[in-house]
Amino acid sequence: MGIIINLVASYLKPYFDKIMITFSARWAARSEELKRKRELRVLEMAQNHQALILYGLEEMRCRLIEISHYLRGFFLFFLISFALFLFINKILDKTLFGSFFIILVLIGGSLSFYSSTRNSARAERIQEEIREAIARNEKKH
Repeated sequence: MGIIINLVASYLKPYFDKIMITFSARWAARSEELKRKRELRVLEMAQNHQALILYGLEEMRCRLIEISHYLRGFFLFFLISFALFLFINKILDKTLFGSFFIILVLIGGSLSFYSSTRNSARAERIQEEIREAIARNEKKH
């Protein structure tokens, strides 16, 4: 069996290496493009105070969305699930709809938490760019 595994592995290795090289090259190109776009945004904010204010408002918008999605996730995931398991579960336990509804609520809560973390990461990225733009402005003056 070990010989067969070695033969298959030696046959598949060049294809796997080619796939990994392609993936790595695309990832490096994507990373460079993201760095270039970030640098352009920071330069725009450093040169234009209105852009700085607009990016600050965008950060605040992301924070508000983050908070609302977190609260919705908390409400769906914990409060409704708790109520379902204590009260409604007795009524809907025997039906497929009850199980489906509980699963749907748990998935909705999980997706809300996930969306909250994505918006938090975006707000943090914008905040870092704003701080860098402000630091560049202070160096000029």
